[in-house]
Amino acid sequence: MNDVYLDFDILLRLKPEATDGTLTVNEKQKYIGETPVRFQGLDLTQDMYLGGVPDYSKIPQPARYTTGFVGAISQVERNGDNLNLGADAVTLEGIEMYDACQNRPCMNGARCTPANSGDGFRCVCPQGFTGERCDQQGQRCYPGACGPAGRCRNLPNGFTCICPMESSGPGCLTVGRINIPRFNKTSFAAYAAVQGAKFEMKIELEFKPHSLENGIVLYSAQSNDGIGDYVSLALRNGYLEFRYNTGSGPAVLSSRRRLTVNEWVKVVASKQGQEGTLVVNDEEPVKAASPGTTIGLDLRTMLYIGGTDSDNKLPQNLGITDGLVGCVAEVTINSKQVDLIGSAVETYNVQDCGERNICNRRPCLNGGTCERLSSLEYRCVCPTKFTGKNCETQINVCITKQPCQNNAPCSITADGYRCDCPLGYIGVHCEGTTPLGEKITVTGDGFLEFDKSFLTQTENKQIVKVTIRTTEPNGLIFYQGQASPAGGISRSKDYVSVGLKDGFIEYSYDLGSGPAVIRSLQKVNDGYGHTIEVTRLGRQGTLKIDDKQETVVEGTSQGILQMLNAGSNLYIGGVPSVETMTSNRYKETFSGCIYDIYFMDKGPLRAPEDAVRGFNVRPCS
Repeated sequence: MNDVYLDFDILLRLKPEATDGTLTVNEKQKYIGETPVRFQGLDLTQDMYLGGVPDYSKIPQPARYTTGFVGAISQVERNGDNLNLGADAVTLEGIEMYDACQNRPCMNGARCTPANSGDGFRCVCPQGFTGERCDQQGQRCYPGACGPAGRCRNLPNGFTCICPMESSGPGCLTVGRINIPRFNKTSFAAYAAVQGAKFEMKIELEFKPHSLENGIVLYSAQSNDGIGDYVSLALRNGYLEFRYNTGSGPAVLSSRRRLTVNEWVKVVASKQGQEGTLVVNDEEPVKAASPGTTIGLDLRTMLYIGGTDSDNKLPQNLGITDGLVGCVAEVTINSKQVDLIGSAVETYNVQDCGERNICNRRPCLNGGTCERLSSLEYRCVCPTKFTGKNCETQINVCITKQPCQNNAPCSITADGYRCDCPLGYIGVHCEGTTPLGEKITVTGDGFLEFDKSFLTQTENKQIVKVTIRTTEPNGLIFYQGQASPAGGISRSKDYVSVGLKDGFIEYSYDLGSGPAVIRSLQKVNDGYGHTIEVTRLGRQGTLKIDDKQETVVEGTSQGILQMLNAGSNLYIGGVPSVETMTSNRYKETFSGCIYDIYFMDKGPLRAPEDAVRGFNVRPCS
């Protein structure tokens, strides 16, 4: 008669709120019990005994046994750990080795060996057979089954080989050149773990989907058990999806448009802190942030391209397990290009993409024309303003031609370049001279800068007075902010500004607790001259137009702070980089005439005599 084994699975939940236990026999019959009182914990300090105990009289009455178990025990797991019944035992008494192989359970000439398993034995199958008892035709992994560099994986009816790049098939013996990797839903390529991407990560990738089925394009994680941080690029419902999880839940960014089958896609996915950005082809960037407060991305597994190893578990909220059906041509992470062929640690089912015209990938940027030289080589014919292998670099005429004269700064623009003329110079290249006086106008990104000593930061009343003439509705007239360590203005909270908003004068200042915003009662963009006078004493501010008492408007800044911590120089007509320096309060410099400039009782000030510097300033009649 053959031996019959019973498989017991006992689950005890020992918590203050749980007093029940479960006994399962052979994975079918389940018995549930519960203690009559609420336990606070189970204290087990003595050794664990199998088969019997030294003294049966010491067993508590509710579980009183008088004899030990008669039979064989082949496997014991405790909290997931498989005990070695012989080696892990502290004491063995009256124990005999049971020969689980005595009934010859292994078939087809297989060798039977005792084992700490459910059956108490393990079958070593001869070549050509597989299965727990070697009862199925097939083969199990054996040393050298996948060559010197491949990895063997057992399957229910045999095994398969995880091979190096450009090797495949049984034993990894099939060698084929791969120029661009192609993946088929079950395949993947694995590379060394990503380094230096904890707080900032930028992925640049180029791929071509042969199908819009859901599939993983790129994946790396904290662990291979589906728990912890991860980053992924995947196709989902025809859109490209960028996900990352730093421990507080995933950020999810999707492309704005569905992808097109058999067309190359250029992807830039980046993460900085919690903020993420996804750019697909020439679409507008998609931005999102991860929830919670964690920002570090802990990536320890290999970097997977085209899919993942099926032995690994994936995060449940990723929701995709299949790989890409398509080709991946280039991958760059934090400006370091991944050698998709030469640096692959292992691959599975990766084939050549068969792409023979490299120009189909549209490598030439900025209107460049691609000329195919071979299956892997091309040349870009670039427009006159660009250079580089892919026409990616705009030619800097400011350096190559140095067109600006008289020490004028040169800036590259969408139309070419721009010369910002110092005080006293005009012209496209600042080649001409012009006298300045009390009346000036600024053009482009121009401004006039005066030393901060003209307007000292004291508890006394501060006065700024200036006359303007314009027909434009918007523009910055006066500005002072906090000084940056490198000079200029920092994007700080404390500031004072005067400008045009929809034709009205707006006087605003912030002492650190919230701004005061004082607006004129009348518009002043009528083409006539208007004198603007603003004063501030502590939190109290006043705006007056044309020295008329009926135009006076007053206001108060928020909070209790009285002093303005604005240590930059004083700017008239604009500032360097208007939107940035004013935190988008203004988008334009002033357009029109400015004259009779007074700071406190000093004035009228003149350019260039009283100014520190200025750019794009001209006389105004």
